[in-house]
Amino acid sequence: MGKHLRNLLLKEEIHNIHDKTELCLYAADRIQHLEEVIKPALAQGKIVLCDRFTASSIAYQSYGRGLDYSLVEQFNQIATNGLAPDLTIWLNLDVRIGLQRVKLRGEGDRLEKAALEFHQRVSQGYQALAIRQPQTFITIEANQPQALVTQAIQQVLVKHFQDFAEI
Repeated sequence: MGKHLRNLLLKEEIHNIHDKTELCLYAADRIQHLEEVIKPALAQGKIVLCDRFTASSIAYQSYGRGLDYSLVEQFNQIATNGLAPDLTIWLNLDVRIGLQRVKLRGEGDRLEKAALEFHQRVSQGYQALAIRQPQTFITIEANQPQALVTQAIQQVLVKHFQDFAEI
């Protein structure tokens, strides 16, 4: 179900979706993903890695779309029931370079095709979150070659897992 919701939201034909409807559907996708994947994995003692979570809702729906921050936070709280990541890694990349990379991959989705200004606001949202949550929000500069970005991610994860093992 969650995959279907996400695929629907990323289709280019969905161009007249109201910002609050988009927020609701992403929250529904998050609930489904939590119930089907994350909670069962955590119950088994597994480590869970996600490519997007609540920070994305803040960046995209609050900063990008201009929805009230507290409204987006309320939806995140409802969707996760307070479950929060131990670590968030943000790959900070100049917006124009990121959009160029999307074009190299081929046809972008609805969000990737949004105006430059939207992507700049999203980036500002991630920057604000990195400042607000410095203990759990790690920024990696992604303007460097892919191998160096990969190495930086691996270093962060190894350190985090070592710190976690010491607890």
